[in-house]
Amino acid sequence: SGHHSERFEVTGFRIGPLAYLTDFKTIEDAEAEKLRGTEVLAVNALRFAPHPSHFNLAEALALIRRVGPREAYITHMSHEIGLHAETEATLPPGVHLAYDGLEVEI
Repeated sequence: SGHHSERFEVTGFRIGPLAYLTDFKTIEDAEAEKLRGTEVLAVNALRFAPHPSHFNLAEALALIRRVGPREAYITHMSHEIGLHAETEATLPPGVHLAYDGLEVEI
């Protein structure tokens, strides 16, 4: 679990090698440790600029580096994340912007 804001707790899901965390702003160290060994991580990043109740891209990338999945997908994005092809090209290897209809095999 983590938090969307001080008064709103959210739940992430770990299903074997897949972890899905969306609508997060904070995650405690002990909860992040539960994600170790995840092969595929989906995590929210609303935009580039900081936001009071969602990860921005830098915060999402920091969690991705910490967890170390084989692949990571950014989800829960706003139009402020930019055009898919342009932003995708700036992401580290193995990190992708998710899209409608995406299927991931695990």
